[in-house]
Amino acid sequence: MVTLRANDRGIARRLQTAATSTAAAYVVVLCAMAVFTVSCFRVGLQRYQIFRAGVDDGIFMQVLTSAFGGFHARAEGDFNHLSVHFSPILFLVAPIAIASHSAVSLIAVQSFAGSLVALPLFLIARRRMPLYLAAAAASIALLYPPLAGVMTGDFHEHAFTPAAIAWTIWAVDAGRVWPAILCGMTALCIKEDVPVIFLVDGLLAGSWFYYRADFARSKLCYMLALGGAITLVAYFGVLVPLLHLPFAYRSFHFYNGFAATSPAGFIGPADPIRWRYVLLVLAQYCFLPVLSISVVLCLPGFVEVLASREAITMELSSHYAAVWIPFMLLAFVLAIGKIARRSRLLALGLMAVAGLNAALILQFADPTARWYYNYRGVNQDDRTLERFLASLPPNIDISVLYDVYAHLGDDPNATIYPAPAKYVLLDTLHETEDRSRQAHLVASLLAGGTYHRLPAPTGLVLIERR
Repeated sequence: MVTLRANDRGIARRLQTAATSTAAAYVVVLCAMAVFTVSCFRVGLQRYQIFRAGVDDGIFMQVLTSAFGGFHARAEGDFNHLSVHFSPILFLVAPIAIASHSAVSLIAVQSFAGSLVALPLFLIARRRMPLYLAAAAASIALLYPPLAGVMTGDFHEHAFTPAAIAWTIWAVDAGRVWPAILCGMTALCIKEDVPVIFLVDGLLAGSWFYYRADFARSKLCYMLALGGAITLVAYFGVLVPLLHLPFAYRSFHFYNGFAATSPAGFIGPADPIRWRYVLLVLAQYCFLPVLSISVVLCLPGFVEVLASREAITMELSSHYAAVWIPFMLLAFVLAIGKIARRSRLLALGLMAVAGLNAALILQFADPTARWYYNYRGVNQDDRTLERFLASLPPNIDISVLYDVYAHLGDDPNATIYPAPAKYVLLDTLHETEDRSRQAHLVASLLAGGTYHRLPAPTGLVLIERR
C-alpha cells in the first residue's frame, strides 16, 4: 500500500508539472499575440490619426455600416460589395463597425485577427516538438514581416485569411472532421481567391496524404478542395449573374495582358521584381521554410501574385500576400520540428536567428512602411481637420481626398475626388499626391460659377454646388 501511494504521488506530481508546463506555453503564446495586436493597432491608429490611412478604410466602413441595407460603398459605385468580392465574412464584422461609427474599430479588428494565426501554429508545433520550442515557434511566427505588413495596412477582407487557413490546417493535421469543415467554410467566405487556394492545395495535400496511406487526412483535404470548387461555381456561376452587373468581374484587370511600354505601376513578364519578391519572402526566415515539403502549398498564392501585371500585388505590405502567408508560417514551424528531431539545441538556435532576422527587417526594411506612413506624430493640423469633419452635417454629400475619405466612412454619401458631389473639400493642411490636382479642380469649379466657397478653417477649402 505504501508503495502504491508513493507511485500515486509521483504520478500526481508529473501531471501537475505537465499541466504547469502546458499552461506556461499557452501564456507565452497569448502574450505574444497581445504584443502583436497592440503593436499593429498602434501603427494603424497613428497612420489613421495623421491622415495617412488609405481608401479601403473608408470603403469598408461604408460597406459594413450598410451591411443590412445594401452592403455597398459609394466609391465602388454603390453596387453590392459581393459584386466586387465574395466576402460574406464581413457580415460578422458589421455590428462592430455600426456600433463604433469609426474606422478605428476596423484597425483593432484587423490587428487582433492577425494575431490569431499563432494559436493553431502552436497546436501544430506541439505535436512535433517540446512545448517550449512550440511556444517559441508560434511566437516567432508573429514576427514574420509580411504578416505585419498585411495587418497594419488598410482594412481588408484578407485580414482574416491567415488565421482561418491556419486553423483549417490545424484541424486537418489533428484529423478533426467537423472543425476542419467549420474552419474551411469560414475561410471560403473571406474572398474568392481563397476557394482557388483550397482547390489547388486541397488536391496537392490530399494526394500527398493518399501517397502516404493517410486516408483520413487525404479525404479531409479532398473535401476542402471540393468545397473550394463548389464555392467558385456558386459565386461566379450563380451569384454574380443574379446581381445583373453592368461590368465584368473587376479583379481580372490585374491579369489582362502586359503593357508593352511598362507604364507606371505596370511591369513586364520578365521584370526582376517577380524573382526578388520570392527571394524576399523566403529570406525573412533565413530560408528555413524550404526545409519542409509543405512550402509547395505557397505556390497557388505565389502564382496569384506573380502572374499580375501590376507591381502593387508584389508589395510585401499589400493584402495579396495573405493567401500564402499561412502556408509559409506552416512550413517554418514544420521545418523547426524537423530540425528538432535531430537536435533541439540547433532548432532553438536557428529559431533565434530567424526571429532576430525578422525583427531587424521589421525595424530597418519595414514592410509596414512606417517610414512613409507614420513619419510623424499627431499635430495641430490633424486635430483641426478632425474637428472640422466632426462638425459637418451627418450624411453630407461630399467629395474628398483619399486620406480624408477614411475618416468619413460612416457617411454613406461621402465619396472620393474627383467624383461629383454637392460639396467638395480641399485639404491644404497636409501634403498629399492629389492636392495639386484637386486644387486645380476646385479653382475651375469656382471659376465656372457652379460652386461657391463656404467658411472653413485656415488650410481647408469647402465649396458647395449652387
